[in-house]
Amino acid sequence: MSWSVFLYNKKVQYWVAQILGWAAYYILVYFSAERLQESENCEVYLVIVYLTSIVLTHVFRMVIVGFNWFKFKPLNVLWRVVIACILISSIDILVDLGYERLLLEEELHTKRETRPILLGIIIKSLFYFMWSAIYFAFHYIGKSRAEEIKNIQLEASKTEIELKNLKAQLNPHFMFNSMNSIRALVDENPVQAKYAITQLSSILRNTLLMGKSKIVPIKDELAVVKDYLSLEGIRYEERLKVNYKIDERLMNCEIPPMMMQTLVENAIKHGISKLPNGGNLDITIQEQVDRVEVLIVNSGTIQSENPETGIGLRNTIKRLDLLYGAESEFSIRSGEHKVTTRFIYPKKKML
Repeated sequence: MSWSVFLYNKKVQYWVAQILGWAAYYILVYFSAERLQESENCEVYLVIVYLTSIVLTHVFRMVIVGFNWFKFKPLNVLWRVVIACILISSIDILVDLGYERLLLEEELHTKRETRPILLGIIIKSLFYFMWSAIYFAFHYIGKSRAEEIKNIQLEASKTEIELKNLKAQLNPHFMFNSMNSIRALVDENPVQAKYAITQLSSILRNTLLMGKSKIVPIKDELAVVKDYLSLEGIRYEERLKVNYKIDERLMNCEIPPMMMQTLVENAIKHGISKLPNGGNLDITIQEQVDRVEVLIVNSGTIQSENPETGIGLRNTIKRLDLLYGAESEFSIRSGEHKVTTRFIYPKKKML
């Protein structure tokens, strides 16, 4: 077995610890009991109780994993572990006495049987409790390391996404069109031109600030989206019609920064801008069974056979996976001259 397999394979670590740990325990039992050594069936007895301990602790592990005790708070875990250790120890002592009766000499068995069963259960419970403590410690250490690696991956991905979003948002073409739209308003409508400059400034500022955060309130993300669409409205005029359907109760819930804005920009760039008469853009934010659902529906059709390979969508999927794993969903579908982009993630309010 290579060291890399042992270091990174949790199943291998678990079974090596089980085999060596209980072997060490019963070796100590053997050398600490001289009368046990004199018994004819001593080795057979020790092998059987050794295997029994491995089976019992493995069943205990299956209960812990099966009922997901890791999700409970420490105090709730503690009383469950204590009860389980007492129960397992009771079973172990009864099995132990049975094997002694069958395999050990009558004199030795009779002497061992005079020991209080309750004391034996207490001693065994302490060993099983130690086993539990070691198992939970390894689990939490492993979980902590996994979270650390996940955070590193998220930070690396966030930096990459931030740079790509900035490049997409602030590319020369976008800036050229925005400034041209504002310039045309300077003489015709100075008030609107001033407001448009304020919106562009707000987009630049929020893009830079929000890019440094892992999550932001939905209300902040929505403010950027509205500023962006208002600015785009100068260029598209009546060709861009925006409709909002927002659950106001979700405004303080978290959302990955620039995620919705990226998808809105994608909808305009690859959908509405391709249509001579423009189209509609519908933005919906609603709750779906303790999760937040965001729907972005735009007029048009999907141009690519596999749209999820685009940089913006690929980064969106990756960010959702890093932040929420299997609890998140993402899809993009086309039908009836509309494209629907949908993503769902756990509902979590920001403090």
